[in-house]
Amino acid sequence: MGLSIGLAMMSLGMILILVGMLLMMLSVILGSGASTRTRVEYGGGVMVGPIPIVFGSSNRMILAASIILAVLVVASLVIMIFLVPSLVHG
Repeated sequence: MGLSIGLAMMSLGMILILVGMLLMMLSVILGSGASTRTRVEYGGGVMVGPIPIVFGSSNRMILAASIILAVLVVASLVIMIFLVPSLVHG
């Protein structure tokens, strides 16, 4: 009784979301005792069709978001080509 690839990927996505939420809660709990001021930086990216939109609070964060976005694009192409060949070959 194997899982279909769609169900497996959906399950993996849900697990990753939960792990991310737990890590965020853990960082709030462990960092609450810090008395020093820290500088918070943010960055992210969104693909709108073939156009990537990258944003961030500093050049370093924009570069990091761009690299992560490029890796995710390559990973999605690899998944489409090798794991779902009917999308490419008809």
